[in-house]
Amino acid sequence: MSQQRGVANESDSGCGCKVERVAERYELDRIDDALVTGWLGESGERYSLRRLETYLNERVLESAMAETTMTVLDGDVAHLYERLTDGSVSAGQRAETENYLKRAGINVERVRNDFVSHQTVHTHLRNCLGTTRKRTQNTESRVEKADQTVRALQNRMRLVTGGTVERLTRAGAVSIDSFDVYVETTIVCRDCDRSASFSELLERGGCRCRVDTERGGVEELGGETAIRAER
Repeated sequence: MSQQRGVANESDSGCGCKVERVAERYELDRIDDALVTGWLGESGERYSLRRLETYLNERVLESAMAETTMTVLDGDVAHLYERLTDGSVSAGQRAETENYLKRAGINVERVRNDFVSHQTVHTHLRNCLGTTRKRTQNTESRVEKADQTVRALQNRMRLVTGGTVERLTRAGAVSIDSFDVYVETTIVCRDCDRSASFSELLERGGCRCRVDTERGGVEELGGETAIRAER
């Protein structure tokens, strides 16, 4: 597969896909350039589809927050997005985050519905923007398969643990009315002692101590003007 920037297959009226509709709704005027730059690695590093998914959805949340009187500090958007979407976040923490955003005037359900999946990003890149790239040694597919494998194991562990607690409760060995089970695999870097979940490690492409040094900052997809998708 060759690597190239393409031209959208649709007319000047646009492709009409979800990515374009969301970009228009939240005035993310330069989002296509940022996605293509990250996808092709034109800034020196290729980004996974899941990372591009996170980047785009964080820009959506950032735009929604900018329409309120909220003071947005560095790291706030990424933290709030994680609290809204990460499966390891407890129901109580998620509800607390939702209520915080609602009090600020954000329609949380609408914003959540406007989040896109990595499959949607891929379709937009290939079909709408005509962008393709080489897969060096099938790296992306290997990462995707590894992610699916570990997620399946975590789901299995969650089900087994939940069933075990229920049986113990019925037998009177454990006293608990209701509960949630969260399973996460944590990776600890021996060089810097930072820890990250397995999914975070895949999303970043490595430990933060290595990735930040190699690309000169977490939020760079080919230059500030391209990445920030100025409103």
